Amino acid sequence: YPFHFCPGINSLLGPWTMKRPGPSLPVVLGSSSKWRRSVFKQEFPEFEGDCMSPDIDEKAIRAERPEDMCLAIARAKADALVPKVAKDALLVCMDQVTVCDGGVREKPESEKEARDFLESYRQGKPATFMNGMVVHNTATGRRVSSINSSKVQWKEFPDEVIDSLVKQGEIFTCSGGVTVEDENLQKYRQSLEGTLDSVQGLPVKSLSMLLSRAEAPAVTHVVFDMDGLLLDTESAYSVAQQAILDKWNRKFTWDLKGKMMGKKALEACQLCIDELGLHNEISAEAFLEERERRLDVLFAKAALMPGVERLIRHLHRYGI
Repeated sequence: YPFHFCPGINSLLGPWTMKRPGPSLPVVLGSSSKWRRSVFKQEFPEFEGDCMSPDIDEKAIRAERPEDMCLAIARAKADALVPKVAKDALLVCMDQVTVCDGGVREKPESEKEARDFLESYRQGKPATFMNGMVVHNTATGRRVSSINSSKVQWKEFPDEVIDSLVKQGEIFTCSGGVTVEDENLQKYRQSLEGTLDSVQGLPVKSLSMLLSRAEAPAVTHVVFDMDGLLLDTESAYSVAQQAILDKWNRKFTWDLKGKMMGKKALEACQLCIDELGLHNEISAEAFLEERERRLDVLFAKAALMPGVERLIRHLHRYGI
């Protein structure tokens, strides 16, 4: 459940969070696809070859949006397999659907349907490949999921390419009825938005991040910075300081505020006095004292920052 209140936090933690030393738990792949098993073993050294077939009725699981459907199928596979995993492990379940010409395409069920699919690609209609991914930690019960998609468009290709793909038969085991890595079809690919491994049904980078998230320890506590993070206190400083400066008809401008930000309280007050030529009117100590009195009143009325209530309620609901 990522919530981002500090814009810089991702850049600070990015290099640390992106490292994946490899899960300590064994990985079990919930897939009946021989191709996916082979590629998974190649891309994930920690995979020891444990595979399980979900054996669910995928056609019985439908959803209005294709991304919801492939994720629902992946979750159903995990639900079916979790009780059968006899050890602490990371169970990986996936599903892919293809969207083209306004419709959802799964594996072609006949030669005619396969040829119809390929004909639409030959006409230049782009195909979007959506992957629903679920990783379930059987040791902790923690489950994480994600959607990944990529889009491919082809130039017109000859009948011979269609005939070859149908004859080889691999397209009948592929979402959308197409094997993008086929050497005859590759040279007609016009554009690729995303990654080839995503189109092939195994987005390695996204799945690596899911494995890390699934094995990450549960969050139990959160430490907040109060001022300006949970409460909208920043505007109170401007209001309080302008109220003080009104005595001498001075304006507390954004330029002046920018110069004061980041400095210690007394130093900032002295800078304000220097900039506005108030040396003979008030000392930095007196300015600070009056500002603090005014802030005490304003802070009591401070509003929550956007999203704070939702975050706090979310943390409370999960016992954090």
